[in-house]
Amino acid sequence: MRTIACFFLILLLGILSVCVQPAAAQSTVDQHWIDQLKKTPVNQMEAGLSSATFADWFADRVKPSETGYEVRECQDGSNPKASVNTQRFLCVLAFTKPPRPGWRRGIQLDFVVGILFPSATGATDAKPVPCRFWLGWDGPSNPQMLRPTRVIRKLSYFEKRDHAPATRPNSG
Repeated sequence: MRTIACFFLILLLGILSVCVQPAAAQSTVDQHWIDQLKKTPVNQMEAGLSSATFADWFADRVKPSETGYEVRECQDGSNPKASVNTQRFLCVLAFTKPPRPGWRRGIQLDFVVGILFPSATGATDAKPVPCRFWLGWDGPSNPQMLRPTRVIRKLSYFEKRDHAPATRPNSG
């Protein structure tokens, strides 16, 4: 019985090591794109904004929320039926992490960081481009809130929005 249990444990560890290894390699590539966005001064993406790096600027605008980043192909929210012949872009999504399990992201911002093209090996490669804001969303993180989701078309939206905490003040 112990021999069978040991065999399955070794088999499981072998499978996990094969599955985790490519993910670790992918995360290194993803981290490169994320770092590119984080280090970019905000005033290079939109005139009139601070010269702070995006990571510092965004964290300051959404505090006390925590932020996260993810790499993905850009989704064209303005034209979901876009032609397959259009150019494809690589994006980094910057977002606020949900404060509770089951809640959703409150703010999501997509930034173009590369142009996608097929390589000779059949894989997809990306050519870096200067970071630029693509599209964003500001919605309630609590799914029970009735506040509508707003489309963000400019980063200066954060300079004008109310930064008051979303909690109710004590009445007594």
